[in-house]
Amino acid sequence: MAVHLVFAADALVRMGELEEAVFDHYLAELRFLNSTLATAYTETAHCTVSFLTDTTTLKLLKEWLAEDGQISAAALYNIVIGQTVLPSWRKMEKVGPFDVEDPPSAASFAQRFRQAYPGTQAVVPSHLKQGVLGLLGRGPEIESCGRFIHDLAGKIPAALERIRRGDDSLTVLQEERPPSVGAGRRPTLGLPKFRALLVARLLSVAEPSLYDFNRRDIGDFAELGLWLLLGMPEGQARAAAADGWTNPAVDPLFAKLVEVLPDALAEKDGHGIIERLAAKNVAPLCAQNVEHMLCEWRKMVLPDGRPASGERYEGYADLWRDVAPILARRAQSESGPLR
Repeated sequence: MAVHLVFAADALVRMGELEEAVFDHYLAELRFLNSTLATAYTETAHCTVSFLTDTTTLKLLKEWLAEDGQISAAALYNIVIGQTVLPSWRKMEKVGPFDVEDPPSAASFAQRFRQAYPGTQAVVPSHLKQGVLGLLGRGPEIESCGRFIHDLAGKIPAALERIRRGDDSLTVLQEERPPSVGAGRRPTLGLPKFRALLVARLLSVAEPSLYDFNRRDIGDFAELGLWLLLGMPEGQARAAAADGWTNPAVDPLFAKLVEVLPDALAEKDGHGIIERLAAKNVAPLCAQNVEHMLCEWRKMVLPDGRPASGERYEGYADLWRDVAPILARRAQSESGPLR
């Protein structure tokens, strides 16, 4: 609970909505309970309390879903890129945005990237590679990312048409097998499940029917976090997360966590932090954000080898103020704040 409140307080401070002394209070409590977790929070890279408060998310929402909430081909194209091969907002801003009607060739992207980052061989940061490597194929990573970006453009119009027709967004975003032998493949983007989920969540800010924030999906990293939260030693937790026999136990355990977490946090939340976040429509306790925080718990418990915490985006508070109306619009369509 202490870790969760540190994440929550930090987000409000960055928004300009909470005194930093309150964050310091919760961080000090965490340090008293577990100094290793507190050090991991302050010294290693991690996300924020909600997938809706990460800087990359906010920048994509502001750039591509701010106007009227409609999903354009350009929006789908750039959001997919920003949630797959360019998940670092700094790199996305430096080498993007991308024109879906005139996409760069693999060679022109490689030239653009090498000019922006001379001497760098990797496009995707090592800690953000989950669900990306399968998209790239063989060869140098820079050229592979360029091929993906170029080829993706040609798939966008048909995929967007399917989404607009009401086809299941995750089906359209992921690879789909032909419905029968000899039948043609319907237009899809071929994204791995985890990356398709990230894209669908963002698109649902514009169109809530595309993804349910209370969907009970739990990925491998979140499952590892769940076992660690339950007190399993690292080796046993890794084995459990990798072993298919545990799957029947995961769903009810995750459902129970989603059920009990609000009351457990409320007992320790002396400043009403969680309620304040909920009022800002970032859904801090929806099932998908509980899953998100299990991934962050894993990072805190197993910080070894993680990159050092980078420089924070100084314009976060202004960026948040620009995006807040977009999230409020989604909440209004859902008849109330996103919990």
